[in-house]
Amino acid sequence: MRNKKLLGAAACIGLLTWTGCQSSKGYILEGTVDNAADGDTVELIYFDGMQPQVQQTTFVEEGKFVLEGKQDTAAMRYLSYRPIKGEGTSVELVLENARLSVHLTPGTYQYDIKGSPANERWAAFHNEDEQLCGQSMDIYHALQDSTLTPDKRAELEQQDRDLSARIEKLRIDFARKEIQTVAGAYTLQMFGDRFPDTTFVNLIGQVPPMYMTAELQGIKEQYERMQRTAIGQPFTDFTLQTSNGEKLSLADVVKAHKVTMIDFWASWCGPCRAEMPHVKTAYEKFHNQGFEIVGVSLDDNAEAWKKAIDQLKLSWPQMSDLKGWDCEGARLYGVSAIPATVLIKDGKIVARDLRGDSLMTLLPTLLK
Repeated sequence: MRNKKLLGAAACIGLLTWTGCQSSKGYILEGTVDNAADGDTVELIYFDGMQPQVQQTTFVEEGKFVLEGKQDTAAMRYLSYRPIKGEGTSVELVLENARLSVHLTPGTYQYDIKGSPANERWAAFHNEDEQLCGQSMDIYHALQDSTLTPDKRAELEQQDRDLSARIEKLRIDFARKEIQTVAGAYTLQMFGDRFPDTTFVNLIGQVPPMYMTAELQGIKEQYERMQRTAIGQPFTDFTLQTSNGEKLSLADVVKAHKVTMIDFWASWCGPCRAEMPHVKTAYEKFHNQGFEIVGVSLDDNAEAWKKAIDQLKLSWPQMSDLKGWDCEGARLYGVSAIPATVLIKDGKIVARDLRGDSLMTLLPTLLK
């Protein structure tokens, strides 16, 4: 599961950093706000991990405000207008050592930033992305109409697919052009999991080290783990403790059976529990033919884990390090959502994330 930071209603876009023109004199950010009252607040915000932090605060006077400072490195910042009364707004801009101007209009997410080429490129990209996202939301709401004819629904669904392709192309093209900047790197961070694999690999290799954020580095490492544990790759061994406190190696299980399935789950995961009857059916039907399951729990509470094993009557080996989402086994296999499964035959991964009928269909072939 991927967590995204959203500020305000501009949920489609969230670039946090950029590079651009530098000046030893620092930055001067001049702004105007429609219908603002004297004393309304304007904040310059950055994120420390997932937490917003206020870098600077100023107040509106006669519809205007000014912020001054100096940036060691150009970065994207949220400029948030907080009125005493009425509707606020926020925009993102390239905070760099230059003289910048921005006009804020509450209630809209289209904006114009002047003062540097970097800001002009950013504003053009942002505005086009926002426009396309707005069209996408209109189609989504239209599809909720239960009175649509089949032909009209099919037409809207095709429009939605076409629009999604346009949005993806816009973001990929922007990331490619700006990948040597922190804006390009952050675009990859935000949307790279939706890009084709080859595109992601190509772009991640071009990100300058200074723009490789902890979040982007984490995505890169997870992607690399997924590549190492993709279908056709040799399985990766790991050892964890069973619910009885004994150490169990995945390799020992794999060696002793024709087909082994790693089942990543947790006691608190509703979909995992809903899937267990199907897993049990497969186990009962094929275990005697050489099929084994190893349950790997992403629990962090031993009592809850063991209680779920008893409640669900799980008879195959179970193990966990009780580290939740930091589970070593899940980390090695790039698991970011559960339930998740990995099938291993002859030391190689032959399938991932099979459930229900798909699992029952494939197992007879694998066990021949």
